[in-house]
Amino acid sequence: MKKTDKNYEEFAAIQAGFWGKNSKMVDYCIKGADCVVDMADGLLYEIERPAIQKNFCFDDSYDYEGACKMAEHARTSQDYFRNENMKQVDQQIEWWQELKRLAAPYYAEDYRRPMFMAYRRASDAERAAIGDCLVYATLNGEHYRFNRNDCLCRWITPEDCDRVLAALEGTKERFAKRVDAYLKRYGMDKVNSWHYWGDA
Repeated sequence: MKKTDKNYEEFAAIQAGFWGKNSKMVDYCIKGADCVVDMADGLLYEIERPAIQKNFCFDDSYDYEGACKMAEHARTSQDYFRNENMKQVDQQIEWWQELKRLAAPYYAEDYRRPMFMAYRRASDAERAAIGDCLVYATLNGEHYRFNRNDCLCRWITPEDCDRVLAALEGTKERFAKRVDAYLKRYGMDKVNSWHYWGDA
């Protein structure tokens, strides 16, 4: 995440409030974010920065020759490298598309709709009293809080999904450029691939 990105200042302040004097963790969390989505009700949702994958392994337990061929293919094919890396973002897009499908029909039935991880914007009074707080919710409805304040999580709405999906398209475009730049600079020289006996 860059300093010029939308929500950078607020996201950085939240991380500083959470990690305190641990500046290394603050920097790590900021650098690990590709962007932060501004939800309609003031929640902030972080999309992590995808990492370029250079290691690929294949189970040869049932097809030794096939695994050897795939390992060689992974070492030499730029198309394979590109497609495998882009799956990180493509799978997130598919996941949020499915969440949108689930959120829409059950909008009035909170117990059936999925929840999500978000950073909660605190009011000025709350900031003065307790500092910034991070809210996390799992899909089964459990929630955790990382400070002394009782944090409430909320359900995903179709609008949330639209906002995240739009942001993910930007993430995908940026990551595709990074992958292409990596291939232009290094080619397949730094790619590692191997096969292993999965039944061992």
